[in-house]
Amino acid sequence: MSGNKHPMFGKTGEKNPASKKVYIYLFDLNTKKIVLHKSFNTCIEAALYFSCSTCTLSRYLDKNVLYKKQWILSTFLKTKE
Repeated sequence: MSGNKHPMFGKTGEKNPASKKVYIYLFDLNTKKIVLHKSFNTCIEAALYFSCSTCTLSRYLDKNVLYKKQWILSTFLKTKE
């Protein structure tokens, strides 16, 4: 079985980054503060917002590395400390 005849065709699991909610945080270099900018229901929606691939976003998710020098991408909502 292959393609659309496979029973798992089109399905994503909860561990798949494409099916997770994505939170976009803006990192202000001057104040060193992180502010929630936007959230998306899937990685695919976030990739469309940034005009990039889901593979690119997946590399930055939950790594605390700045994406495009100002964005922090996360699959969980950060609470105020």
